[in-house]
Amino acid sequence: MTVSEAKTKIWIAGPLLSVLPTFKVGENNLKCVSKHKYVGITLSIFKEHYYVKASKVRKSVNALFGAENFMGTIPPKDGIAIYMATVDPHLMSACDISINIDATLLTQLERIQKLFIRRLLGVTNHSPVALLFSETGMWPVKYRRIILALRYWQYALSLPDDHFLSIAMAESLTLALYTRAKKSSWISDLARVLHLLHRPISMDLSHQWLPSDIDNLIMAVEQSYPSSAHKTPVASFRSYLNVPIPTHRKALVRLLTSSHTLAVEVLQWAERCRPPVPHSQHLCRFCLSEVEDEAHALWYCDGSQSLEDLRADFFKSVFLIATSHFADLLTSAASGFEVIHILLGADDMKIEPREESLLHMTHSKA
Repeated sequence: MTVSEAKTKIWIAGPLLSVLPTFKVGENNLKCVSKHKYVGITLSIFKEHYYVKASKVRKSVNALFGAENFMGTIPPKDGIAIYMATVDPHLMSACDISINIDATLLTQLERIQKLFIRRLLGVTNHSPVALLFSETGMWPVKYRRIILALRYWQYALSLPDDHFLSIAMAESLTLALYTRAKKSSWISDLARVLHLLHRPISMDLSHQWLPSDIDNLIMAVEQSYPSSAHKTPVASFRSYLNVPIPTHRKALVRLLTSSHTLAVEVLQWAERCRPPVPHSQHLCRFCLSEVEDEAHALWYCDGSQSLEDLRADFFKSVFLIATSHFADLLTSAASGFEVIHILLGADDMKIEPREESLLHMTHSKA
């Protein structure tokens, strides 16, 4: 059997010797690497760490939501506080050491985070991922780990030059500058993950980096989040999540995250006994004349007298407490979806509980 020098690498897990021995195949020296793909599997010294943490986080999440059987539904604000205390430390473990250059390993942590938020909000797996973060104020694991790694670098830059961490970072930066030799290091891994973001961020490794420069990098990471082009806050805890009645709160969350049972959502998915239904055929179950979407079910359907009565009572209670300016906004809204957004922005008038009550009763009628 002939050993291929091109396909053979030396991979050493754990602390390295100060002087590495020379490994050869025939007359050719073998290259030492920190990871290597072998028969389709990427070997990495941090792989086991990711899987262990993912397993621990999964157990924590299951235990947390298992407690709902004894104490009732966990309010989102309290759930996020518990998440930051019990789940987030596992997801962020070693983020200052292990840069997320392996997307497969990072996916293990991302799945757990999305599972937690979906269970907290009571939405399905079909709900858009972006809304999980925009409605709760939480940041995806990927971005949060990068920001914490940058904070770690910022801390290292603030240390005296003779500090061990400062020396290590200087050596890492020196290795990263040897791009032609393809020498990997902590800094080069960080530069790589920044370049692979939704909006690539370039790092000038020859630049004399200062702690204040890292703040600019962190701001660039936050702005590279896909939804950050909008003028509204990308990720912030929405006020309607504070409504104390779980059924009313979940009704609105499901409406906003496409996790409801209206025809416009349910019929677009293939089921075991039927293919997806064209959008034009997603007709309302009551009036059978219009597409049954969120705005139609809430504001326009006239195929159910009980639904019309609920709608009339709702707007009567809203206009009793609405200011003249707010009433003008509602009456001049260009569409039913705009009405929903206006009502969601009425934090100071406590309209959201009334809207959620209408949503809950609308769903029960359906």
